[in-house]
Amino acid sequence: AKPCKQFGLKQPFKHLDDWRGAGEPMQFIKALKVLLLVHEYGVDVESDIICFADAASSGTQHYSAMSRDFDQGELCGLVISKEPANIYQKGAIEAAKVTEADLVGDDAEKAEFAKMFKSIGAPSVATSKRNFMTAGYDSPVSGMADQIYEDIIKPEAVKLLHGEISQDKFPFPMHKRGQRKASRYLAEINHAQINKILKCAMETLTFLKSVVAITARLHRPQYWQSQSGFVAVNQYFKMYERDIKLTRLNVKTGVKRSRVGVSYAELNTNEIDMRESRRSIGANFIHSRDADHTHHILYSCKHRGIEDVVHIHDCFGTHPSQMDNLDEIVRATFINLYFMKRVLNDFLSETLDQWEAEFRKQNSDVPELEIEELRQDLHGR
Repeated sequence: AKPCKQFGLKQPFKHLDDWRGAGEPMQFIKALKVLLLVHEYGVDVESDIICFADAASSGTQHYSAMSRDFDQGELCGLVISKEPANIYQKGAIEAAKVTEADLVGDDAEKAEFAKMFKSIGAPSVATSKRNFMTAGYDSPVSGMADQIYEDIIKPEAVKLLHGEISQDKFPFPMHKRGQRKASRYLAEINHAQINKILKCAMETLTFLKSVVAITARLHRPQYWQSQSGFVAVNQYFKMYERDIKLTRLNVKTGVKRSRVGVSYAELNTNEIDMRESRRSIGANFIHSRDADHTHHILYSCKHRGIEDVVHIHDCFGTHPSQMDNLDEIVRATFINLYFMKRVLNDFLSETLDQWEAEFRKQNSDVPELEIEELRQDLHGR
């Protein structure tokens, strides 16, 4: 009752300054309302607040489970470990070792960039998290640099523009080109640490890309069947840009007035885009695993009598009284996705069946050596 009285719950608009500083003011007020009801009527009060279990699974957890990598599983919280799992923190620590070495190194430009980031407390979880999250989706160094620029450097530049900080407090170059170079510097460091820390995930991604490359050479999209029975497809066709010239005509006089150049994209459905197919398979394959996870969660909820479920990406919510059951379901269904299942082997076997039919149809030579290398790659896991 004390917090309810403190924040003036019965007359909240007379106490705006007391509660509007909460991160989610309306949810905060709703929670206090339930507390007030519990105080007045006891713990049997029915709550209409929705609880959420966020980050039910991540790409790194999927990669760790399908490749049976215990060490990586510890880092991403998939298996029990002695220390709290924080793969982003580990990435930040390892990146900091590099920047500290650059501070006293011979490369003046790197030393300057390292000094810039150190002045704002970086490398940190904030500068490593998004890069690590998207690595399994084949995010390139340039993409990681864009993330660092948007998340770290640009907000500081906006503060400077609005006068919230002085120019001497802004550690980065004043021109955008220099800011981009700074973000590229840290992105390259993060990318190198990702290849070390998430070595198994990156190897699995390389395997998927190798499979897709052979399928693309057959001018076919990559298909696979999810555990839920849905067919997933990785399909990207070549796009060609065409230029045409248009002449504006005065309808009344028939006089040509001007010529206008127009460009448009034309899709060639007979030619697979190898580059896009390889770049997209990681994200699409993991998304299909997420979809499997979601389908099984919702099915299990229905079976267990949980009919009110809110779902956004990898975030699941329900009423407080059912939250423990939902949490158990989320964990159990993820384990069942991979328990006694060889996901990558099944993916390759399914693809080999597609290849055999296509090679026979196109009278092409079967790339036996490449296929054997893929099999050996899986056997080595």
